[in-house]
Amino acid sequence: MGTNRYKATITLIVSACLFLLSLPFAKGLVGGLIFSAASAALVGGIADWFAVNALFRRPLGISFRTAIIPRNRERIFNDIVDMVENRLLTKEHVKEQIARHNMSVIAIDYLEKSGGRQKIHLIMRNVVEDLLGKVNPNDFGRVVETGAKRYIQSANLAPIVAQTLRWLLEQGYDRRISLFLLDELIRFCQLPYFSNWLQDLIEQSKIAYTAGKSQRKLALWLLDSGGLSTLTMRDTALAALLHYLELLKQPDSYLLKNQRLWLEKLINQLEETPELLEKIAYIKQMLLKQLPVRSLVSEFICRERDRAEHEEGFLVSLLHQLEMQLDVMLKAFKNSEGQQDSLDHLMKRILFSVIDRHHQQLGSLIRENLNTYTNDYFIEFIENKVGDDLQMIRINGSVVGGTVGLILHAVNLVIK
Repeated sequence: MGTNRYKATITLIVSACLFLLSLPFAKGLVGGLIFSAASAALVGGIADWFAVNALFRRPLGISFRTAIIPRNRERIFNDIVDMVENRLLTKEHVKEQIARHNMSVIAIDYLEKSGGRQKIHLIMRNVVEDLLGKVNPNDFGRVVETGAKRYIQSANLAPIVAQTLRWLLEQGYDRRISLFLLDELIRFCQLPYFSNWLQDLIEQSKIAYTAGKSQRKLALWLLDSGGLSTLTMRDTALAALLHYLELLKQPDSYLLKNQRLWLEKLINQLEETPELLEKIAYIKQMLLKQLPVRSLVSEFICRERDRAEHEEGFLVSLLHQLEMQLDVMLKAFKNSEGQQDSLDHLMKRILFSVIDRHHQQLGSLIRENLNTYTNDYFIEFIENKVGDDLQMIRINGSVVGGTVGLILHAVNLVIK
């Protein structure tokens, strides 16, 4: 607010100066015309200055019928809320505007032209970085262990396993998952927990083998004396197991060659074979008792955290795969009118439902925002928007007043 205020003030000053300068010559012809015009312009300018300022504050300290906007603050707010809620943004109008647009086109434009795809990539990357860098491995492992065991306890694993395996086959993830599981199995076998368990198993097997039989005890003593102690047998068995698992990772291994056929067969067995279901139930109980989820998750996070610093590891690879999959899905979506129509109908149905449930809160939201305005801020806001235009009232008051004063004095001279 600036230009018109200065113009109005200068107009008022000029009117006052002309009034004072023409006052000694008020009885003359020209002096009388100038005096009448200047005095009327001065009165009109002052009156309109008072009127404009009375909208916002109390000019000259006069409280009667002044500060109109602050005094009617609540009524103004009520009218604004009513206008927005019941005239501008009615439910019907909002729904009509939404119905005119294709939500799928908007989504595609956002993903391709407004950086939406990059933002989704960034969100996924931030999630991975937060998982690797901010979570406490032990606490997260404890939470996962509690949830996993609770889920295993209550869930029927057979159909879940079957559905998961079928999805993996359909997506072509079976080979990558097999390699990942083999890597994790190798790492698990290298844990002290597994080494101690294998040693206990060998010890128990020895005890069971020699129970009450002197000849077998002698045989074991000879083995121990010959260098085949429990520790040696454990290390030998562990080395053989690790070597075997490494061989399974080779591209020409029978596991990777035949795994798809085996998985399809396993899926059918999970759905049809009662004996296999009983085995799964037994495995379920064993998992609840012995599965070291906490330590596995904790070590997995620590390991992947170190590997992520060099842009490698399972989670980093998974992130790249997700980003590639997102791009493939977007390309397929752009080429499928059926998918676009489905998304358009789904998004509109969701938006219409949200509007029906929450439209009544629109007025409350607007009112809450308006109530945050102090009187001073509210006045300043309105003055910044329309104050400069209101100053034209002052200019017009001086100009019209001066013109009317000039005409009236001229008429008076003619009559005389």
